[in-house]
Amino acid sequence: GEFNPVCGYMGRGANRKPFCSDGYALCYTPAKDGKPQKIYTKKEYDNFVLRFCYLVSTNAQADVGIRTPANGCPLKDGIEIALADDFGLEKTSLAADQFSGSVVGFKASRREPNIRLDWKHESGNTYAKPVQSWNMVEVRAVGERVTVMLNGEIVSDVEVKGRPAKGRIVLVGKDKAVKWMHLRVKRVCPNWKPNACPCLQKGPEGFTRLFDGKTLANWKGVTTEESFDRPWVRQAATPEKRAEMQKKADAL
Repeated sequence: GEFNPVCGYMGRGANRKPFCSDGYALCYTPAKDGKPQKIYTKKEYDNFVLRFCYLVSTNAQADVGIRTPANGCPLKDGIEIALADDFGLEKTSLAADQFSGSVVGFKASRREPNIRLDWKHESGNTYAKPVQSWNMVEVRAVGERVTVMLNGEIVSDVEVKGRPAKGRIVLVGKDKAVKWMHLRVKRVCPNWKPNACPCLQKGPEGFTRLFDGKTLANWKGVTTEESFDRPWVRQAATPEKRAEMQKKADAL
């Protein structure tokens, strides 16, 4: 099956504040009373893969609920996936299962010391990006197993028992601004398993695999010396110059 946009919401704020569209993303602006607000999909989903992007403001917390009854509470009646500013709240009020990617009440998201990621200039222990940056999430709900990927890394993988096998997707905003976009869902069968990485699959007969998908074998870097990391500079260079600069890059 293909991924389809998640559309058709019901509940308070479905087409007005505190939830509204800016033409690019679905935005949540906190209500004056500070109470959490929710909108639910009109459709129910049982086994599925949900993909979306989210952006949080400073110290924000939000949730995405799955398999939740209409007007139900994802935390008590369904399954709740936590989204948060992992940096601003890290040393204050967040419980272990409230960091981004956690299955609240069942599994705290994977956090490792001194993770260095390409979007961070300092070390940390979360796979989430800082505030005002878009994060990518994939939630797989197949049978009782719920798997959450955050920015390409599996951070939660747990069997959730005692909760509905089918229900609505819910967006939950709390006391700070949050945005969601590119919400897409694909229904799958109860025995569905994710495809293996294409780079690990056997290619057609007669083709030779260039990369093994596990190591950096056969990958080549470039040097920034003489602006050689710019494609037009490399294109204009002679074969001898390219070989010379490649030796410098390999030595880095």
